[in-house]
Amino acid sequence: GRGCRTMLSHFPEPPEPSSSSSSSSSVLTPSVVNSIVSSRVMLVEGYLLECGERVIGSMMEAMRLASENGTLVCMTLSDTSVVSRHSDKLWRALRKEGLVDIVFANAQEAMALTGEAEPRGAALNLAQHTKVVSVVTDGHHGSHLAGMGASQLVPAYWMPKGPLDTCGAGDAYAAGAIYGLLSGASIRGMGYSGARVSSTVISQTGARLKREDADKLVEVLPMMMFESTRLVIPGEASENEKRVRVNSSPKGGK
Repeated sequence: GRGCRTMLSHFPEPPEPSSSSSSSSSVLTPSVVNSIVSSRVMLVEGYLLECGERVIGSMMEAMRLASENGTLVCMTLSDTSVVSRHSDKLWRALRKEGLVDIVFANAQEAMALTGEAEPRGAALNLAQHTKVVSVVTDGHHGSHLAGMGASQLVPAYWMPKGPLDTCGAGDAYAAGAIYGLLSGASIRGMGYSGARVSSTVISQTGARLKREDADKLVEVLPMMMFESTRLVIPGEASENEKRVRVNSSPKGGK
């Protein structure tokens, strides 16, 4: 089946352009092109906008290619400094060309790009320019997932020992949300899945999951994503969390 890959953050170093080559020529190799068209999801990081016009051109080309071939395009805003320096390029992808299916941002990034005063408004604003959903995380306040004119607030999830190192929290959330999407979860289920993965990552030092933690997530995430399963995880959930049910229903993935 078609897999999920993170593209564009692993380009080989492009050769130095010759006097006859264009500085904006693509760095997409045939293998990258094949990976894009054969994947279900492509995730593009906003940090790539810091890599120069050649990479930016290839980034846009890859997003168009994915869109034309039915590959879902996810984009992260990455950092408020990226938003400040490259808002025109972000809006080009989101609004002018309509290439983004799902956008991920934290509250500060989303509000900086949209000019909205609060995270929910920023999520609703971004949702007008995405094909599936906009996701705005807001730390311990939870995350706003918006689509089809409505937004849902998904609470944060806390591991028993609490946060230790927040490095990688946003990327972990996106990974969990995309996992939920590919597993057939609803938009709300995607939020619960993202919150659970992010909580696991920030409860340790360093952003890389241990193998046993990854295996545990594969085991418990269905309990976070679907209405038929309560959020009861022995040894992890608080009494309050045990009473929470995920208000979502499974939907077919691509």
